[in-house]
Amino acid sequence: MIPYFRHFPVADLHLPHLNPLMGGVQQCRGGYSFGPVMRRYYILEYVLRGRGRYTTGGHTYAVGEGEAFIIKPFEAHLLVADETDPWAYVWVGFTTDLTLPGLLAENDVFDAAFCADVFLRLADGNEKSRTAADYAAEIYGVFARCYATESTVA
Repeated sequence: MIPYFRHFPVADLHLPHLNPLMGGVQQCRGGYSFGPVMRRYYILEYVLRGRGRYTTGGHTYAVGEGEAFIIKPFEAHLLVADETDPWAYVWVGFTTDLTLPGLLAENDVFDAAFCADVFLRLADGNEKSRTAADYAAEIYGVFARCYATESTVA
């Protein structure tokens, strides 16, 4: 895989309750690392293919295709791509005053098969035509599916 990086900032509309800030897609080279760093907003990341490690809160997680992880505001984190099977991932950054669904609030990493289509849409290359409202709708979609998953487990 040839490494690439596409970052697409979103106009900050200061939307109430959930405000998308940016998104992106990256295919990492083997061993690529980013961090440790802290952000002032949430980032929801989904692994499209490959593997890597996500470190936060003193824990390191092996993360692979079909899994997602949440980076929480003001928590130091480190991302490291696998040496031989480096990951490609899509992400969306946002602020919110909503209570996160339990799946996101209680787990740093989770199986995201139930919402893979949302992340695949975000990685489809149409970022120039996507608006803040489009990103907000996709994030709300992930939240709604998290709540639905939680209610079927309970």
